[in-house]
Amino acid sequence: MAVFSSEARALESLKKAKMKPRSYMPAVMAAKDVLGMLGKMNLTMSVNIGCATGDISLPPQSLLKLASGAAFTPPPSTDQGSERLRMDKIDPAEYPTDLVQAVFEFCRPRGQFRAVWIFTRVVAGAPTPARKPYYLLVLMEPRDAARFHDFLLVAKSVSQEYEVNLSLTESNTAECVADLFRQAQPFYVAADYQPPKA
Repeated sequence: MAVFSSEARALESLKKAKMKPRSYMPAVMAAKDVLGMLGKMNLTMSVNIGCATGDISLPPQSLLKLASGAAFTPPPSTDQGSERLRMDKIDPAEYPTDLVQAVFEFCRPRGQFRAVWIFTRVVAGAPTPARKPYYLLVLMEPRDAARFHDFLLVAKSVSQEYEVNLSLTESNTAECVADLFRQAQPFYVAADYQPPKA
């Protein structure tokens, strides 16, 4: 189902597709209603397809999470007093395949995504969480808040079984990035990206 963020985007897409006049007419609905309706109908939503801003496709489960607000619920607090939070590297054989595949396919045609790392989260002494937590660390050049939000929606819509947390690298300086590559290898690296040497 094609959905547009504004009437101007809808008209831009129709013009690019060379549709005959009066073949289609844009209709306006509240975003929450559209998300909920398409999600319950188990339809995939394509947003701004054919527009210069780029497009994104969202699966039904993502639409329902957006409609209910669940996609924006922060993860539960991990504050354990003096307990230290640490990030653990993941053996590639243990990657959550559906998550890394969805992220890989989203990043590949979008040049500003340069590398993505995945870690697990462990809190010493804490009970095993109901949903396995993953952290995705993203290197973007240049940084783009709107496109990173699209990335967040895709990553969080993959599975109900995971708790997916995302963040951008603290810095894009060569020293910071080289240090990240020393600590762990990303599961995604853009084909044209050359990491800085340590």
